[in-house]
Amino acid sequence: MYFKRREPANGVLSSLLQLYGPGGGTEAYRSQSVPRSPRSRSKSAVGAKNTTTGEQAATESGQSAQPETAAEKEKMQMAMMAKEAGIDSDSDDDDWKSFSARPRWYQHSSMSRFSLIPETRSATPTMEVVGDVASVLSMGERPSKLGKRERLKALAKRFKGRRGNEELTITVHIAETLQRQKYLLKLCRALMLCGAPSHRIEDFLQISAAVLAVNASFVYLPGTIIISFQDPQTHTSDVQVVKSGTSLDLGKLQYIHIIYKEVLHDVISVETGTEKLEKLIRKPPLRNVWFKVLLYGGASASIAPLFNARVKDLPFAFLLGMVVALMGLVINPKSEAFANVFEIMGTIIVSFFARAFGSIRMNGEELFCFSGITQGAIAPLLLPGYAILLGALELQSKKLVAGAVRMFYAIIYSVLLWFGISIGTALYGFVDPSATNLTECLDQNLQEFRFFYVPLFTFFVLLANQARWKQAPAMLIISLLGYTVNYFSQGRFPHTPQVANGLAALTVGVLGNLYSRVVHQAAFTAMVPAILLQVQSGIASSGSLMSGLTVAMTIVGGRNAMIPPDADSINIAAGANSQSGFVVDGGAGQLALGLVAISVAISFGLFLSSVIVYPLGKSKKQSAIFAF
Repeated sequence: MYFKRREPANGVLSSLLQLYGPGGGTEAYRSQSVPRSPRSRSKSAVGAKNTTTGEQAATESGQSAQPETAAEKEKMQMAMMAKEAGIDSDSDDDDWKSFSARPRWYQHSSMSRFSLIPETRSATPTMEVVGDVASVLSMGERPSKLGKRERLKALAKRFKGRRGNEELTITVHIAETLQRQKYLLKLCRALMLCGAPSHRIEDFLQISAAVLAVNASFVYLPGTIIISFQDPQTHTSDVQVVKSGTSLDLGKLQYIHIIYKEVLHDVISVETGTEKLEKLIRKPPLRNVWFKVLLYGGASASIAPLFNARVKDLPFAFLLGMVVALMGLVINPKSEAFANVFEIMGTIIVSFFARAFGSIRMNGEELFCFSGITQGAIAPLLLPGYAILLGALELQSKKLVAGAVRMFYAIIYSVLLWFGISIGTALYGFVDPSATNLTECLDQNLQEFRFFYVPLFTFFVLLANQARWKQAPAMLIISLLGYTVNYFSQGRFPHTPQVANGLAALTVGVLGNLYSRVVHQAAFTAMVPAILLQVQSGIASSGSLMSGLTVAMTIVGGRNAMIPPDADSINIAAGANSQSGFVVDGGAGQLALGLVAISVAISFGLFLSSVIVYPLGKSKKQSAIFAF
C-alpha cells in the first residue's frame, strides 16, 4: 500500500534539523558545530606528522622545485590524507574539497530558499548537481509509466553511500509531508465550500490525517476550521486557518466523497487527489444563477400545498419565490449593504404582496390564500430550518461550540423573519384597511394531492442544489418514502408533529445509509432533499409562521384590534397586547421553539438510523460515515 496506518512521522522542522542540523548536515556545518572525536584528532595528528616527515625528506634529498609546484603538491597531499582519514580541514575551501565526491542534489542553488545553511549555496566546479526538491516534485508532472515513488527510488540508486541515501530520504520525506498537508487543506476547503455535514468534517479530516501519517488536530467553527500540524520532535506546530463560505453543491460533494475514499484506500496518490480537488473547487457551478432563480420559484410553488395553498394560489407563490431568489442569488452577492437586510427585506416584500393578493375578493370572498402564498414563497430559501437542524446535529454529536453558535444564530434569524412578516403585513394594513385577516386557507384541497407535489419539490430542490441527473432517482425515492411515513404518522399523532418528523427522518436515514452500503455512494447527498422536505413539512404542521399576522393587526389597530377567529393560541393574543410578551409570547418565540423542536426530532431520527445500519460504528480503517 502507498500509505499505511502508522504512527505520525516527523514533522517538517524536525526533518530539516535532521538534514541540516548537528550530525545530519554537511561536513562544513558539522565542523563548525560538533567537536571532533579523539579518533579524528589522532588521525589528524598522524596525517600532519606524515606530511611534515615527507616534506623534510624531500628537502634533505636536495630536490628543488618551484614554489608554485611545491604548494600544489602540498595541497594535494593534504587533500588525499584528509580524505583517507575522514577529517575536515580548517578553511571552508578545504572542507568542500575534502568532502566526498558523491553528488549532493540538495546543494543545488535553488535550495537557498530554505535559508538554513549559507554554505549549501556554493559548490565546487567538479561537483555534479543532480537536482533539488523542486526538480523531484516536477517529475510527478511528467508523463511516465512509473509512479512517483518508483522514480524517486530509481533516483536514490544513483547515490552511493549511506549518507547520500539518508539525505535523499529526508528530503523526499519533507516533500511528501508538505504534499500531504496540502491535500488536507484542500480537502478541508472543498468540504466546507460544498456544504458537507458540519458535524462530520472533523472526523473526515482526522481519519485522513491518521492514514497519511500526519500529526494534526482540527477544530471546527461555523465557517472556519483551525488546523494545527504538530511536530512532536521539536514541540512546535504550524497553525492554518481555513475560512470558506458554505453552499450546497450535491454534485461536487459526490465527487469529493469519491476522491476522499480513493486516497484513503490507495487507489490514487495524494498528489493526484490534490489536483482533482483543486480542479473541482475551480470548476464553475453546473447550473447558472438565473436558472436557479426559476428553480426556486418552482420549489416555492410546489411546497405551498403543504401550507394548505390551493392550485390557484401557486402562480403567486411561484412569482414571489422568484423575487426572493432574485434578491438572494443576484443582488445579495453584489451588495454588502443589502446582504445585512436581505432576510427582513425579503419577508417584508413577500408578506406585503401576499396580503395584497389575498385581499382580492369576488362576491365577498377572498379568491387567494394569504398564508399559503406567504409561507410557500419564504420556505425554500429563507426559513432557517436547515441551519437549526445542523446546530442540533452538532450539539448531539458533542460539538458544543459550533452547535451552540449555529443554534443561537438560527433562533435570532427566525426572529428576524417573524419581524419581517409582521412589518410587511402591517404595511399593507395601512394601505388597505379592509385587508384580509385570515391565517388559514378556505376550500382546501384534499391532503392526498400533496403526494403529487412532493416529487416536484424534491426535483426542483435537487436541481437548485447542483445535483447530477444520475443522483435524482435515489433522491426522489427516498424523499417520497420519507413523506409517506410522515403523512401516516401525522394521522396517528395529530397533536405531536415532532413524532411524525422523527419517524420520517428515521426512515430517510435508514434508506440513505443502506443506499450508501449497497451502491457505495455518499448517503448525505441522497438524503438532503428528503430532509429539507421534512423540515418544511414540520414547520407547516406547527402553524407558527403566520403568528406575525396578529402582531401586525395590533400595530395597525392598537389595543382595540380584533384578533382573527382562527388564531392558534391564546398566548399570541395575550402577547400581542402586552409589551413584555411581544417577542417571546407574541409569535417569535413560538416560531423559534417550534423550529428547535422539529430539528431535534429530525436529528434524533437521523442518528438512530446510523445506529441501526452501523450498530458497531463504521470501521476506522475504512472511512467516516458520509451522512447526517
